[in-house]
Amino acid sequence: MADFNLIDTNSHNVLQDVVLSINAIKTDDTSVSNDIDTFNEIKRIGEVHVKSNLEINLEINADTIRLDVVYNDAVFENSFIEQFMMHYMSIISPLMKNSTSEIGSIDFLLEKERDILLNEFNTPTVDYPTDKTVVDLLKEQALKTPDRIAVAFEEHTLTYRELDELSNQFANYLIQKKGVKPRDLACLILDRSEWLIIGMMGIMKTGAAYVPVDPNYPEKRKEYIKNDSNCNITVDAAAIEEFKATKASFTTAPLTGVVLLPNDLIYIIYTSGTTGNPKGVMLEHRNIVSLFVNDDPFYDFNENDVWTMFHSYCFDFSVWEIYGALLFGGKLIIPSSEVIKDPFEFMSLLIKEKVTILNQTPSSFLNIMGSLPS
Repeated sequence: MADFNLIDTNSHNVLQDVVLSINAIKTDDTSVSNDIDTFNEIKRIGEVHVKSNLEINLEINADTIRLDVVYNDAVFENSFIEQFMMHYMSIISPLMKNSTSEIGSIDFLLEKERDILLNEFNTPTVDYPTDKTVVDLLKEQALKTPDRIAVAFEEHTLTYRELDELSNQFANYLIQKKGVKPRDLACLILDRSEWLIIGMMGIMKTGAAYVPVDPNYPEKRKEYIKNDSNCNITVDAAAIEEFKATKASFTTAPLTGVVLLPNDLIYIIYTSGTTGNPKGVMLEHRNIVSLFVNDDPFYDFNENDVWTMFHSYCFDFSVWEIYGALLFGGKLIIPSSEVIKDPFEFMSLLIKEKVTILNQTPSSFLNIMGSLPS
């Protein structure tokens, strides 16, 4: 907690963060009433000068168990302390009935909390545009924010208009030069750059789905994924260079004649294969649309957000980073592999680009925080 400054003493001279005091008053009668009604009241007893951020005093006598909590209100919200005490009450009551019960087996959730977990956080259905594909939403966003930066890699940037037009050209290239058809599968094997996003969007606009393959994978794994997925074509660095050399011959206009449906595949991402051979997980356009565009959004993403694509595009969390930015007009920063491997350089990038949304595993986050000056 100290590493992340979660204990804020608000300039008080706090000697300890947490103090626990237990006072068991011995009497001849060691039983305590198990009447639940005796545990149903929490009273605020006033304000005192705190010697610690959290002081828990437990007093046990023949008739009652009393729990007093003294806390620093510059650190803890009153609602949090009340919740803590209610949870204690929920645990102590069944223990009074059966003192041999295991703490881990006791359900201490309050009814309101249980309702939030089972109903509010677990909404079984949401309304979303069932007739839309990711391509439809990307086109709509390009019309809404044509001149805003969509993608940035090192010194290269693309606006939403440029990204839309360039991916139209690449889709035409794939159809005319590679013979790509709707429902085909394209292995996407590219290093980190803006061309990775152009490649994804171009493949989608042909009606095909992409299969991410990291260029740094062992050859055996690359071949396994290609063969197992039955990819029709491969989009790699050579294909990008060929497209660049002939780009002017392909129109920037939206494609016509391609029928893309919400239940068409958008990508197949392969698992790590730690329990055997990697397994392909197939996602459809409607899965991504319902995740991001529904009538009960958990987050308020918008065009002022700045995202980073930290994770590999072969890892499904990258889907959240990519489309979380591009479906809402945000800016997607693609760090180089070198920057990602260096916590200090990555932190410097976050500061420079004024990143507003960062997605990290706990271990990566700790590395980044550890790079900050002490």
